[in-house]
Amino acid sequence: MINPFDAMQSAVDIVNTSEHHKNKIAACLFTDTTMISCVNHRPERLSNVFTPDIRMGKSSQFVHSEVSCIHAFEAETEGASLCVTDPFCPNCAKAIVEAGITHVYIDHKGLKKEFAQRRGEEFENLSLLMMEKAGITVSIIHRKDKKIEALLAPQIQTRAAGASAIEFFDIAGELSLKDMIHSFRNRQPHGPWACARIKEPNGKLSGILVFENLPTGITPQEFNEKKDFSPKYGLTIDPINRLLFYIKRKNLKLIDNHVGSNLFPSSRAMVNAIGFGINRLTIGEETKTPGTSRHNAAQLLEENSVLSIDRLY
Repeated sequence: MINPFDAMQSAVDIVNTSEHHKNKIAACLFTDTTMISCVNHRPERLSNVFTPDIRMGKSSQFVHSEVSCIHAFEAETEGASLCVTDPFCPNCAKAIVEAGITHVYIDHKGLKKEFAQRRGEEFENLSLLMMEKAGITVSIIHRKDKKIEALLAPQIQTRAAGASAIEFFDIAGELSLKDMIHSFRNRQPHGPWACARIKEPNGKLSGILVFENLPTGITPQEFNEKKDFSPKYGLTIDPINRLLFYIKRKNLKLIDNHVGSNLFPSSRAMVNAIGFGINRLTIGEETKTPGTSRHNAAQLLEENSVLSIDRLY
């Protein structure tokens, strides 16, 4: 049986292999019988083209270690536990919630690092808030002393039966992603959503429709209270990110590494998508704010043949 001490040690053992010049972070996702350890890294399709300092809009090129573990895990992530060498950022907190992870362990040394000090308020006010509302336990692990210290132990540790604002539908005949986007665009104009063709564990081909949403348990009132807390992080979850994490949560298989969205996803979501092996993105609507970070990132990725983008407008 895999225990948190061994899982954390496997993350610590590889942390210095990260290419990041400043924030080298590693994580390990595990169950009783399966584990995978990853560092924050640049996907090969990005590192083959860009130097590390080039930004994708507002995002770096690095897929965070927690997200890399979710992608690389060979079983469903729902119910798994996560060890991470450093306190996790709010974006990774969203990934943890959406992937159905139930317990997070942080190495005690990570709490003393410069990154933790610099982003401490966001960790406490955003990351831990999302953990508390989703009923996810957070612990500090002391490897040498074989001690686990509770950082957050929510009174209610149950989880929702299924993620909200996600729909499945049968694929009729050879229904293409383009056809799906045209259909959903008429039904749900302008609000952010994403879709894809998937294969379920029983082999059935289906479609999935995912809407932008707040993390489990976060209320509109809490969103309004926190929306201006950080210029870097927010509470809403980009639908492309939700789609990627939910597919891993239920161990579904994406067909053709192709996803669709009615609007351009965030630059961070595009980097994550590339890390997940997505090579084609179809966009349904022209937005009214060209020249933003996400458009700049999309243009850079498209011009350098990193991501193929189809536009239906």
